[in-house]
Amino acid sequence: MYAITDMGNMRSNNEDQFLLEKISGWTVAAVADGMGGAAGGEVASWLAVDTVRRLIHQNAGRLPVVEMMEDCLLLAHERIRRRGETSFGNINMGTTLTLATVPPPEDADAVTRNLYVAHVGDSRLYLIDVEGIRQVTRDHSMTQHLLDSGVLTEKTARNFRFRNVIYKSLGGSQQLDPDPVACVEVPLGAVLLLCSDGLSNSIEPMEMWSIVHHTRDLREAARTMVDLALCRDGTDNITVAVVAVGRPRFASSRPRLPEDADKPRHWQKRRRRLILLLTVLLALLLATLISLGFQ
Repeated sequence: MYAITDMGNMRSNNEDQFLLEKISGWTVAAVADGMGGAAGGEVASWLAVDTVRRLIHQNAGRLPVVEMMEDCLLLAHERIRRRGETSFGNINMGTTLTLATVPPPEDADAVTRNLYVAHVGDSRLYLIDVEGIRQVTRDHSMTQHLLDSGVLTEKTARNFRFRNVIYKSLGGSQQLDPDPVACVEVPLGAVLLLCSDGLSNSIEPMEMWSIVHHTRDLREAARTMVDLALCRDGTDNITVAVVAVGRPRFASSRPRLPEDADKPRHWQKRRRRLILLLTVLLALLLATLISLGFQ
């Protein structure tokens, strides 16, 4: 399992947080995308992830799974609300949270595992196997609501002006009305992919599937996806976490990568050259100023 986050090309801070741990035999993965600007979003997403980590460390194996995950959402919501009320300027801060847990197997010979999912907002969880990819979570967003009602199509939704507006978040309202915790039976060898909308707004699901099954390495796949999102857009923070349920199984033949998947490497080289050039210019400027100071 592997996770990576990037500030993006346009932001001065990163309001995304992730959690990826083995806790008492449990696999726990979470992605949170904070809202509220500056420190507000960073604090909200950190509080959400911190709450999940603490509660699962304390209660894994002690409480029923569904009850424990519901408690994670409710307590995180309350902590964020209290912080917003007591911290000047952070009153409206909030965060998404997509949380996935896989408890230890009850039967060592089982060919499937139970995946429990708690979700608020528009971060996402995808399930990837050799046959394809499907989105397990459903966005709590204006875009998804208009798609469901037929007002928008998949094509028009991509350029919808208010595509980032969500109607459910932790801390964003007085009361939290979360969806029920879902239990999904997952075949061994499948890969869980959790991400913030900085990734899902730039990369199509089948492209994610192709990257995972082409690279056959979760670390490389995650980095390739983030690099590709940075190259295509990169206006938002980008976070992705990938987790194999058991030993990952890949397609028998490697699918093609997206046509522009090689662009990030060239783009990264250009960025490194630019950073090197700026560093040299700053060093020369500093040396000049120092020499003038001694004259």
